[in-house]
Amino acid sequence: MKFGSWTYDGFQLDLRLASEDGGDLTTYITNGEWILIGLPGVRNEIFYACCPEPYVDITFTIHIRRRTLYYGFNLIIPCVLISSMTLLGFTLPPDSGEKLTLGNTTLTQKPFQLFFYSFSFFSIIFHVFKMLTDYFSSIKELNII
Repeated sequence: MKFGSWTYDGFQLDLRLASEDGGDLTTYITNGEWILIGLPGVRNEIFYACCPEPYVDITFTIHIRRRTLYYGFNLIIPCVLISSMTLLGFTLPPDSGEKLTLGNTTLTQKPFQLFFYSFSFFSIIFHVFKMLTDYFSSIKELNII
């Protein structure tokens, strides 16, 4: 993420890092899906050909890593279990009443799993739409458009 000004030069707006470590993580809330490895920040002074003044910006690089257990427990393990139950149904004898019960169980579990994924998909769409609405309303308040 790059923070800087295109309007004010380095003599009018001097951006500085609060610490050499980078970003301030005191209000950071941990996430169940991602691990924040680091947030280093770099202060840059750029001189353009048009102007003798420096233009200052601060660039933060966000280093994150995905937690693999999240997908393991929520996606991979349920799919493997339902698939193995389906294969187990083929090994049961046709006369067995448990074969029908197992088949119905696996048949009803897959739609519930897809239903869960569809809710998470719509949740993502809702949050993206909300962020875009907030972004464009803030631009409208600043009279940029």
